[in-house]
Amino acid sequence: MKRLRKFTTSEILFVIPSLIYMLIFVGYPIVYNIILSFQDTTLTNIGSASKKFVWLANYKNLFSSNLIFITINRILKAICYRFAPNNDFRALLMCSICFQIFLSKHHVQQKQFSPI
Repeated sequence: MKRLRKFTTSEILFVIPSLIYMLIFVGYPIVYNIILSFQDTTLTNIGSASKKFVWLANYKNLFSSNLIFITINRILKAICYRFAPNNDFRALLMCSICFQIFLSKHHVQQKQFSPI
């Protein structure tokens, strides 16, 4: 069994600033946005500390609307159009299979798609 080597103090000191940077600029926004998604947040109360927790009601509203499925459909199409010029057959095949599964489950009506 391979033993892990011990790190020297200088190696740890070189890594600590990058870990602090990642915690501040990546970790904190992710955790803050997850907490914010469970609260009743509007533009008028986003800066205040008195936001009411609504827990999963925001997600219920999101997935009860047909707009989210149309948006996901358009994102998948945009991904497929991105891979089409490269002639990447595997990506096109994967995208077409995802389209069929997605459309069969959610019955999204096809509309004319204009590339961005």
